[in-house]
Amino acid sequence: MNHICNNSYNCFSINYFDLNTGDLYGYDLFDSIFIGNNKILQCYKNHYIISSHDEINNFNKIKILKFDPKNDSLNEVNFLENDSIRFINDGILFHNSDFYVWGEGRNINTDSPIGHIVKVDSSLNKVLDTWYFSRSTRLSPLSDLQIQPDGSLAFLINSSGNVGQSVVKDSILIVKIDINGNIINEVYVIKG
Repeated sequence: MNHICNNSYNCFSINYFDLNTGDLYGYDLFDSIFIGNNKILQCYKNHYIISSHDEINNFNKIKILKFDPKNDSLNEVNFLENDSIRFINDGILFHNSDFYVWGEGRNINTDSPIGHIVKVDSSLNKVLDTWYFSRSTRLSPLSDLQIQPDGSLAFLINSSGNVGQSVVKDSILIVKIDINGNIINEVYVIKG
């Protein structure tokens, strides 16, 4: 994956390298697709599953793309379109036969920041669960969702408040959850 677009971050590519020589032997370039970071892609059953943003529609949905490199076809699947949450998807993870899309966003009804994890079935047909985490009044990005040795999940969540307007100070927490979204433990890495 890489940004090789001409003066644009509104696309990405999947690059294919010879692992013996390091030579690039091919790539697939996707225009007008907004991605979060380098954790947006999972390989599943000869397809690439890609988490992306719907920036064109003001981030109003969970957007997942399914790319079949053999047939050069790209299908889009959308979830939670009528939700009052703005989703900035930063990654996707496959665990225990389900996909987990994660990132940051905002509840537009309450104007409060949230981190989100959306659990989607492996066929990409339905949302199984949605969890929101907020530890701040200004920003609360959720990042780096990972599988733990015991099968649970863990992620980082930042908190930052507006200067002079909030008792929340900049902090970073590691949050451990089970596969049902229940918090098992929270540990401060940096406590503001």
